[in-house]
Amino acid sequence: MDLISLGYFRELAGDLNMTRTAGRLFLSQQTLSNHIRRLEDDFGTALLHRKPSLALTDAGVAVLAFAESVGRQEMNLRDQLEEVGDGQRGHLRLGCAPVRGNELLPQVVPRFVEARPHVQVTFKAGISSVITAMVLRGELDLGIVLGTQFDPELAQEWLYREQVVVCVPEQLLQRHCSPAEIRALKGRAGDGVGLADLGRLPFSVMTNQLGQRMAGAFARAGITPDIRFTGTATAETIPLAMAGMAACYCTQISLLRLRGQLDGINVFPLLDDGKPIFQEIHLIRHRERVMPGYAEAFVDGLKAVAADLQELHPFHVVE
Repeated sequence: MDLISLGYFRELAGDLNMTRTAGRLFLSQQTLSNHIRRLEDDFGTALLHRKPSLALTDAGVAVLAFAESVGRQEMNLRDQLEEVGDGQRGHLRLGCAPVRGNELLPQVVPRFVEARPHVQVTFKAGISSVITAMVLRGELDLGIVLGTQFDPELAQEWLYREQVVVCVPEQLLQRHCSPAEIRALKGRAGDGVGLADLGRLPFSVMTNQLGQRMAGAFARAGITPDIRFTGTATAETIPLAMAGMAACYCTQISLLRLRGQLDGINVFPLLDDGKPIFQEIHLIRHRERVMPGYAEAFVDGLKAVAADLQELHPFHVVE
C-alpha cells in the first residue's frame, strides 16, 4: 500500500471532485486518478462510484476511516520525534468560531509563541459543526466548540459558558415602551429580562445554533417577533442594533471588543422561563490524537483566559 496514494485518496474523499482536488494538490487529474486506481488494485475493490457523480463505495468509506487514522498517527509520531529532540518544535492546529477566536487568541497566542517561538500555530475559523468535523478528520488538533453532546471518538473538556444577552437601542425603547416600562426594565437589568418584556420591539435574528435556540425561547414566551432582518452571525446583527434599527440577541463575548461603543445600547441578560440562558463551550480533540507538551501548555493558557470570561457582568444600561 502506497501511503502517498492513501493521502491523496483522503483528500479526494473530502472534495469528491477530481478537478478540484487535483488543482489543490498541484497534480494533473490523470496523476490523481492513477493514484486512486493503484489503491483500488492494492485492495482489490472499487473505492469510488464514478457515475452519476463521484461518491464513496462502502469499501471507500472503510478505507477513508483507515486513512484518517493513519494521518492522526503520523501527526502523533512527528510530535513524539520533535519532543525526543529539543521538545520546542511543533505545529498546533486549532479552530473555533470567529467571535471566540477574536477574543481568545490575542490573549493566548502571543504569550505562547514568545515561550515557544519554534511552534507554529495555525487557526481555522468556522462554526462549531464544521470545526468538529475537521477535528474528527484529523485536520485540526483542537477545537473550541459549542455543544453538550459529542461524537464518541472525541475527547471533550468543558471550557467556559457564555451568557446570552439582548442588545436594545435606547431609541427603540423610547419609541415602543412607556416611561414606567423603561424604568422597570432598567431597574432589573442585573437580574435579566424575558422576551415577553420586549415583545413590541423589532428584532434582528440569526439562523445559527443560537438563533435556533432563541426561536424556541420566543415560542415559549408566546411571542411572534417582529423580524426586520435575518442573518447568520452577530457580526451582521449587532451593527444594526448599534444603528438603532432593531434589537438583537448575542452572547456577552460578542460585545467585548465593542466596550466603549455601546453608549446608545442597553444590554440586558436574557431569561428563558425565568432562567438565564447560557451556551456551554467545550475544548475537543480526537481520542487518537496524542497531545504533545506544547499543546498542553497552550490549553493551560486557554483555560486561564476562559476563567476570566466567567467574571464578566453582561449588562449595560443607558442613563
